[in-house]
Parts: sequence; structure tokens; C-alpha cells
Amino acid sequence: MKNPVAVFCLIVFLLVGCQSENSTEPPPDTGQRLHFTPAEVTVSGGEQTSLRLVVENLTDSIFAISLRISYRDSILTFAGVAGAESGDFFGADAIQFAQDTLSVLHITISRIQGQTEVNGSGTICTFRFVGRNAGNCVMEILPDQLEFYDSAGRTIEVPNLEIKTASVHVI
Repeated sequence: MKNPVAVFCLIVFLLVGCQSENSTEPPPDTGQRLHFTPAEVTVSGGEQTSLRLVVENLTDSIFAISLRISYRDSILTFAGVAGAESGDFFGADAIQFAQDTLSVLHITISRIQGQTEVNGSGTICTFRFVGRNAGNCVMEILPDQLEFYDSAGRTIEVPNLEIKTASVHVI
């Protein structure tokens, strides 16, 4: 009798365990997004293209952003970041830093001390690339390297932020 009871308990345990895993709700869609536009672009070798980094519906107010973007430098050559004036999110006088290191762009953009924090939607900046060699390149914001800051320099958590990639096709 012990054996059937143990089997019955094991079956109940497995069923309850499976039900709880299947009933896990996905995080709610808050509409907060960080993405490139256009999401897909084709460029000829030697020609320049631009991708805007856009934030949508950011509910938390931020003062600065720091992020890393991976891409394939065998396919594209990084040609720079158009000044913060190319974006309306942080304002024309934002301070920015951009460094290209082995297929990873290190980007930091900040408001000037004394200015208020910002939220909502807008273009953060515009990246320029030149087609180098034929192929496909995925532009990916590295989520573990994405940080938002308040005006005191403290990290701000932005829950449920959807991060999207872009594809650049060089022909």
C-alpha cells in the first residue's frame, strides 16, 4: 500500500508543479520600449546609413543613460553619433560620450547638472554607420549593460522595458 500512495503523491506533486509553471503570467506590457528606427535597413558598401535610438513611454524620470550596443565591425564601420541635438529626449545641450571598442559601442548621455529629469518618448541620439562588407548585422542593446540614472547619480530600475534590435543589411 505504501508504494501506490507514494506514486499518487508524486503524481499530484508533479501536476501541481507543472500547473504553477504554466500559470506564470508574462510581465505586463507597459509600452515602455527602447529600440532603433528604422528596425531594418539596407545599405550598399561604402554608403552611410543612420539609426535613431528611440525611447517610448518611459514612465520613470531619468537624468542620464549608459549603454552598450553590439554590432559586427566586419560588416559596418561606426561613423559617429550625431550630436544630442539630433534627439529630442535629453535636449540639445545634453552631454554625450561615445567609444567604439571591438564591435561594441559604449554610449553615455546625460542632462546638464541643474536641469530636470526627463521621461516620456523621444529620440535619444542618432548613430551613423558606413557599409563595409556585404552581410547582415544585428544591432543589439546589451541589457546587462543598460543603466538609467537620476540627477543624484543613483541607478534607476525601469521594470518591463522592452528592448528591440535592428538589422542592417549591407549589399
